[in-house]
Amino acid sequence: MRRRPRPALTDVVRNPVRAAAVTRALLAGALLLWLGFSAASIGGDFSYVLVQNDSMAPTTNHGDIVFLQRNDDYDSGELVAYRHPELGVALHRITADHGGRFTVQSDNRNTADAFKHAPDDILGQGVQTLPRVGDTVRELQSPRNVALLIVGAVGLGVVTTSGPNEPRGPRHRRPTRSDASNERAPCPRRLGS
Repeated sequence: MRRRPRPALTDVVRNPVRAAAVTRALLAGALLLWLGFSAASIGGDFSYVLVQNDSMAPTTNHGDIVFLQRNDDYDSGELVAYRHPELGVALHRITADHGGRFTVQSDNRNTADAFKHAPDDILGQGVQTLPRVGDTVRELQSPRNVALLIVGAVGLGVVTTSGPNEPRGPRHRRPTRSDASNERAPCPRRLGS
């Protein structure tokens, strides 16, 4: 039984369906790498937080990433991330505004937090959630996986840049009508002249 050779990278790129799939995979990988290695602040008024528990389920779950936008004004009912004096960064919902200080509560609890948060404590309002991506990002941040990614990227660069640039095998072209009409008929031989 004869094995089919794997398609060369150039063959994958020439096929538009495969090229689109490869492009999507590369973009998704780049997003995960960027999230894994960037600081929690994306830039300007935007940041993100990795959800560590299910206190806000079903709105957010463990392993989700929530993108945040910092605002000048927050309202009751908004999902916000804030700095808790004892717990660090937490993600809860605003339940009341007490003249510039906010009461927040987890969706899975019946009681609000005892601490009233100032607007400076709030990192931002949740504007978008990426479900179940946080665990992958957390794994990417481990030193062992960073080293594996670097070695893999260098290895992929070496493999794709080395080797002949010629096609792997002969390419056969089907004859077209124009090829058939351009062919000359054989000249008849004269005998006995």
